Amino acid sequence: DWSSDVCSSDLNAEGLRLLGVRASEVYSKPIQQVLAHWPEVLALLRPSRERRTSCELTFGERIFEFRVTDWRSLEGETVGHLISGQDITERREVEDRLQHMALHDALTGLPNRTMLLGSVREALRHSAAGNTKTAVLLIDLDRFKDVNDRLAGRFDVWSADPSRSRCIK
Repeated sequence: DWSSDVCSSDLNAEGLRLLGVRASEVYSKPIQQVLAHWPEVLALLRPSRERRTSCELTFGERIFEFRVTDWRSLEGETVGHLISGQDITERREVEDRLQHMALHDALTGLPNRTMLLGSVREALRHSAAGNTKTAVLLIDLDRFKDVNDRLAGRFDVWSADPSRSRCIK
């Protein structure tokens, strides 16, 4: 087995907490045993030309990114690995908010032109790949921007998107 002789030699307090173990349960144990519940992280260590160097895992409501770095001797031979993990929950939440802001109207929360064009491109790609037909219907509301800019603060705007159930002022 590729990792039968690979043992853990150090793990910081946060790593112990995440694994839910004491230091004595981890040190000098086979890495497959230590990472038994994290096959995605264990896979980062498998020798392969296509080996990934990072993965993301969710624990409860927290998202962690794990990376593996090879330790090399002066001769360039791999003599060990460093696995590092970082809580990226807040980063992911910010990325999700930015993505939403980029694809939705700030006032109504409805999909914007960028999202529309992306959806049309995806539908056309899907249609071409599946040899099916796609239709796009655009409705132009004359001077909607002028009305929206002038009156948006004076009345409630209700989203036409059924997934949005709240009124936007």
